[in-house]
Amino acid sequence: MGRHTVRRLMRTLGLEPKTVKRYRASRQARHTNAAPNLLAKQFKAERANQRWVSDITFIASITGADVTRSMAISHP
Repeated sequence: MGRHTVRRLMRTLGLEPKTVKRYRASRQARHTNAAPNLLAKQFKAERANQRWVSDITFIASITGADVTRSMAISHP
């Protein structure tokens, strides 16, 4: 059965589809939690263990579970 047929039959019966909107953070919310840039693109360190860089990535999964991947490295 085609989607237009289903749409027409639902309209005839007075039914409306339930739509779920995906969550999207506002522009302001995406920038409020940013940490200050202390390195200012000066990645050269004078000795080991002086500058650390890290990243956290959130991955959407089919099951809805929260999956995160993180890493941290020291720049020599």
